[in-house]
Amino acid sequence: MKIILTIILSTFFFSSFGQKIRPGIYLTSKKDIGFESEIFEFYNDGTFNYFLFTCTGTGLGKGISKVLSNNSLQLSFTDCLNCSNQVQIESNETAADSLKINIILLDWSDKVKLSGVIVSIPTSKNGTVSDYNGQAIFNMNISNEDQNLLIQNIGYETINLKIPPNTTQLTGEIYLTTHWIYNKTEEKVFKIFKWNNSKLILKRYQDLEITYSKISNKKMEKIIIERMGEAGYNLYLTKFKR
Repeated sequence: MKIILTIILSTFFFSSFGQKIRPGIYLTSKKDIGFESEIFEFYNDGTFNYFLFTCTGTGLGKGISKVLSNNSLQLSFTDCLNCSNQVQIESNETAADSLKINIILLDWSDKVKLSGVIVSIPTSKNGTVSDYNGQAIFNMNISNEDQNLLIQNIGYETINLKIPPNTTQLTGEIYLTTHWIYNKTEEKVFKIFKWNNSKLILKRYQDLEITYSKISNKKMEKIIIERMGEAGYNLYLTKFKR
């Protein structure tokens, strides 16, 4: 009896404590899905990809994963719009009277230039709409305070770009996306209840336990195509696939 009890306690201890990152792809189990589902893709080097599918849209993110000493899973996101140096905004702070804005607006997934994008400074009456080349150009008085450049287009996520004081020139390419992008300021921490080679159970949404079952890469790609279409699948291949 003592030997059996020792084995049971040892099994419980190792399944509940000392968790580690187990590489693989994990999908929300059917019984927990509701109106949304998630995919975690963990790699050996501690990086991860994250996909959130809801009835209103799709969220995407990538970053660094880590198991904390209290057996919690920490996900630190990087800004996927910046992770390939795709946003290149230059600002020159010199003594001048005006600020010149000259930017190109493109779709993040296929780099198509976007026309009809509204670009404005909310605190002023200055702004413009991008032309058929995706270019937006306008001038305004220089400011000694921070300003926000607001970029809006129907069907795309709104972008607020901070302009430092006394900036005289702002140029470059800005990529818009139809998806929610988790950026480098965001971090998620979940309590791990169980993590083995076939499933991951996390504490989510207050006291709710969510089970994620391990799936194959082929099944993951099928889900992405079903939920995001061929364009979304190509986005996965170019921005996330390792």
